[in-house]
Amino acid sequence: MSLAVVSSAWSKEASLTITARQRAMAVRNAERFDWARQEVAGAKRAAAPWLALSDDELWDLIPSQELPRSIHVYSVYGSNRIALCPHCREGIIPFGNYPWRYDVAKRPWKIECPNCHSIFPKNDFGAYYKSALDEHGFFRKGQGDASLLFNPEHPDPADPMHRAYVDDGYGWTDGDGTRWDFIAVYTQWGLWQAIKGAISSLERAYTLTDDPAYAHKCGVLLTRLADVYPDMDWNAMIRQGFSHSCGGSGRGRVEGRIWETGNGTRWALAYDHIVDAVLQDGDLAAFADARHRAQNLAPLPTPAALLQHIETGLIREVILGVKEGRIRGNEGMHQSTMIAAALALDKPDETPALIDWVFAPGDARNIPDDPSRQEVTGGNLATVIVSTMDRDGLGTEGAPGYSLWGASLQNAADLLENNATYRHRSIYRDFPKYRQYYHATWRWNCLDAATPPIGDSGAAGNWGRVTPGAERLLRAFEIYGDAPLARLAWELLGRRLDGVHGSIFEDDPEALQRAAAAVVEGPEPPLTSRFLDGWGLAVLQAPQRENGRALWVYFGRNTGHGHRDRLNLGLYAENIDMLPDLGYPEYASGRPKDSAWCRNNASHNLATVDGAAQISSYTGYLLAFEPDAPARLVDVASPGIYEGVTTYRRNAWMVDVNDRYSYVVDVMRVRGGSSHTLAWHGPPGEVATTGLTLTKQEGGTYAGPDIAFEALGKDWRKEAGYSFLYDVERDASPAGPFTTDTAAIDTRGRIAAGRQPHLRMHHLTAVQEVALASGDPPQNKSGAPRRYRYVMATRNGTDLESAFCTVLEPYDSAPFLSRVRLLTVVSATPDTNPVAIEVTTADGRVDTVIACETAGRVEVEGGIVLEGLYGFLAYRGGRLEHAKLMAGTRLTGPDCDLRCERSEYTGTITRVLAEDPANQQLEISEALPAGQHAGRTIFIANDGVQDAAYTLAAPPQGRLLSLGGITLVRGFVDPNEPAKGLRMNVEPGQSWRVPTMVSLDRTGTGAGR
Repeated sequence: MSLAVVSSAWSKEASLTITARQRAMAVRNAERFDWARQEVAGAKRAAAPWLALSDDELWDLIPSQELPRSIHVYSVYGSNRIALCPHCREGIIPFGNYPWRYDVAKRPWKIECPNCHSIFPKNDFGAYYKSALDEHGFFRKGQGDASLLFNPEHPDPADPMHRAYVDDGYGWTDGDGTRWDFIAVYTQWGLWQAIKGAISSLERAYTLTDDPAYAHKCGVLLTRLADVYPDMDWNAMIRQGFSHSCGGSGRGRVEGRIWETGNGTRWALAYDHIVDAVLQDGDLAAFADARHRAQNLAPLPTPAALLQHIETGLIREVILGVKEGRIRGNEGMHQSTMIAAALALDKPDETPALIDWVFAPGDARNIPDDPSRQEVTGGNLATVIVSTMDRDGLGTEGAPGYSLWGASLQNAADLLENNATYRHRSIYRDFPKYRQYYHATWRWNCLDAATPPIGDSGAAGNWGRVTPGAERLLRAFEIYGDAPLARLAWELLGRRLDGVHGSIFEDDPEALQRAAAAVVEGPEPPLTSRFLDGWGLAVLQAPQRENGRALWVYFGRNTGHGHRDRLNLGLYAENIDMLPDLGYPEYASGRPKDSAWCRNNASHNLATVDGAAQISSYTGYLLAFEPDAPARLVDVASPGIYEGVTTYRRNAWMVDVNDRYSYVVDVMRVRGGSSHTLAWHGPPGEVATTGLTLTKQEGGTYAGPDIAFEALGKDWRKEAGYSFLYDVERDASPAGPFTTDTAAIDTRGRIAAGRQPHLRMHHLTAVQEVALASGDPPQNKSGAPRRYRYVMATRNGTDLESAFCTVLEPYDSAPFLSRVRLLTVVSATPDTNPVAIEVTTADGRVDTVIACETAGRVEVEGGIVLEGLYGFLAYRGGRLEHAKLMAGTRLTGPDCDLRCERSEYTGTITRVLAEDPANQQLEISEALPAGQHAGRTIFIANDGVQDAAYTLAAPPQGRLLSLGGITLVRGFVDPNEPAKGLRMNVEPGQSWRVPTMVSLDRTGTGAGR
């Protein structure tokens, strides 16, 4: 630590990111608008407790490096142990990942269990803390008065409990050798959270009121923070067994390096926001100078010297932390921190170069013999957005929340957009993929209400959307003017705009409400089906908002925060999640259980080959997508997901019975290996079966009667996780098709009185074994069910080929299907491998669904003939009601002869026109015929590195096809040298196809095409 006297020379002259004019506008708007008055009042209330403290009390609040910080009382990293309470043990589990309670003002240095309300530690740590402060006021390990380290409930030194639950800052170790980090957790979740809240609330109150009293108190905290921050090093903490958000790197500052990005951004902006007041605050300089002199630190005789001290000890340390990998989070987080710090520095000879560094190519290189630091050569942001983010604007982490890199970038985007000085870079203007990030957050929603909880996301059976929030969406709407962004914000706000306004710092903050209202007026549009081919999600939806039904198939990343869930299936119906993913694991902490079960094959609704885990890969491939009623379908393949498996493909249909109900037809094809197991689990509840004779397995798990629950084999990372399925019942020789029916239990408050949602599954494929077993979702999420009941259907053989056929019937109280059966295939062109299913509804409609693996001629019983890939027929009383032919030339049956001139339109790409980010275009070798409409899908045979399916955004214009704003750019040709140009996801000369679709509707409810 340097004690050198700082120079009084200092170049920053004014606040940059919230200026004096903006503060004045906030004061004026508080006089004009009630919402602004409330915003100011709220900020003043939040700051009041800190404003009431003396300068000395605030100064003494901030601890130094040697007081540990930890996110867990009981370390869980790398083991199957879970966070516990010393008193009630597992009783604390349902209260979440970070359950302990704190009150810095009323109960300092104590934490409370939310379950049993025990309080720890037992000793008076506050007194010990003061006794361990050195001449600088810094806490020093082991330097306190040891006589204070006792349990006052047991004052007799001879009492075995005299030292029980006593913490000197470095934990209490029980008789079993387990360390409990009471004070480290208090310091992290109590003390540092209070400090961060104080800094933020005080600077916010100043910017809204222009009252320098708030800036003065904030300045006290930032000055003292600048004393301790240069020494802050998380690596020293992890080496002593404490836990934090460092992603296993062991790097960070106050906190692990991931969460430290928030600290760096927050503190840099707080400094910039209070500069105007601090420059005039001689009292603050006098106070800080007196404390520094008393604590043998460098003098701070003037406001300029004080500001330079904060700049040196905090802002430049934040910049250094980013460049040393000690402040580094998910993509977007550390880049935002650097931009905030660069603007706070506000030096024309340095700030532009630091902003350029954020966008420049670079990597993070380890430094030999110094695990606490890296050499980060560039922020790499241009490459992240252009090359790493997919064309849907999402990151590569395989889970909705973690893939929202754009959310981490929005603060940086706004800082660059809003400041008047450093505007040579713009995230909003320069990067089309960034714009798509906002659109992805409505496109991946089901029923305009729920984002599928894919990967480490959400909680089992929960119902909610992953978005950047209404405020951020409306900001993007201000920039781009895109109506869907305003509509999503309106939905998030309860379909109201009366509370919408722009920033309190704007001249006309209510212009935003007027603009948003203009685009959300009128009736809500019907629900639509869509896909995100860059991210890997397809959603089929019935149009009705009341009694909504949505089916999704995921084919994206199964790496990072993703699960081994390629081709997982989900279904929303009857106001519940009918096929609930397990969501976020209990802990993202490296525990084997998290990877071996929650993130693994066996916990998902998909097929497993030979009991193995899926191979990690970037994406699957969309083969077909037909969004139109009454029979919608998606067909997706994932070759290479298992070694030696040549086919791994799922064709899922959503078929409307009426405005109230839809059923799902699922065909899961697997080719290769010797054992195929299709797993299903519905909502929580009892499962009734028909067609099975189940025998309870005595002991063990689904992995075997001799394999214990949660047992891990030597190669468990390559296994599917069957030892986590318990309470097993088996039918070793099922006689034929069978059904399972789950009566849903309401753990989420979503089932209305008088309703009883069910999920009935009609399992049609002959299998060698069926088992029922229980599997547990994460138990530390509020509202999580205790268990799910899994159905495991297995086929065995050599060089096995399977086509699992299942019909899913989500219903309320009474089933709406009366019969489901496989139809006999009379004849078929070789390699078509057709599946034909007949579904009879309770009101007498008889549907036939035909799906082929490759196109050809297929005849099934009843005289139905398909020439193509997919066909659907619906009869009532022998009279045709619906017919739909997809990717085919003919569909015939009783009273039906539906024809199409060709099964698909084909050609080659002649030009790729990607100059207009809002209107990406392809020029094709021959024009599509007249009458083609927006919403059709074009499939391009590119190099296969990423998939290449796109939705036509408008009717074709001659040989030009518009894809709207979904970019054709894959990334830079050379990420290290962006000047070499861009690589497209599709290239001239590659072939394309647009499958045909013709339909017939004789019900009078719709028009055939």
